[in-house]
Amino acid sequence: TAAVGALAATEAEGASVMLIEKSDGMFGGTSATSGGGFWTPLNKWQAEVDVTDSRAAAIAYITGCGGGRTDQATVEAFVDTAHIMMEWLSDTTGVEFAVGGAHDYYDNVEGFLNYGRNSKVKSGKAGDVWNAIQAKLEERGCEILMGTALQSFYTDAEGSVIGVKALQGSKEVNIKATAVL
Repeated sequence: TAAVGALAATEAEGASVMLIEKSDGMFGGTSATSGGGFWTPLNKWQAEVDVTDSRAAAIAYITGCGGGRTDQATVEAFVDTAHIMMEWLSDTTGVEFAVGGAHDYYDNVEGFLNYGRNSKVKSGKAGDVWNAIQAKLEERGCEILMGTALQSFYTDAEGSVIGVKALQGSKEVNIKATAVL
């Protein structure tokens, strides 16, 4: 999500980070009310419950679910890094995760795993991770604009994004940026 990306950006020396959130009252949007699950193959919590997973199986599963429409490099990058991001998120926010109860959705797809790829917030409250992300962003000086909906990007002559146009209520807001996620 953009909030996790913003949190990572706050670790860059000298970075000034702003996060715009469309919702005017709920940080994290609908994700904050979800079940708190993250599909992360090869996650470190699998070892706690004796789950054996493999890179090849996870790649086969995603590729099979995509019905041939997946970009192989993107699939491999996700499988190789999603679990690292989850560990970083846990370490950075202090939110503990564990293997959740959900299994892969499609048992007829090669690489299916009955249990272990779903990482869930250990407390069972999805809001805990979003509260922790928001608190860490604020602690690191990130400006958070709630009720601010992205409308479009501004680009320079070379096509690089140099800012955004957003809407706060009925007021248009123009935000200049050196990088946009």
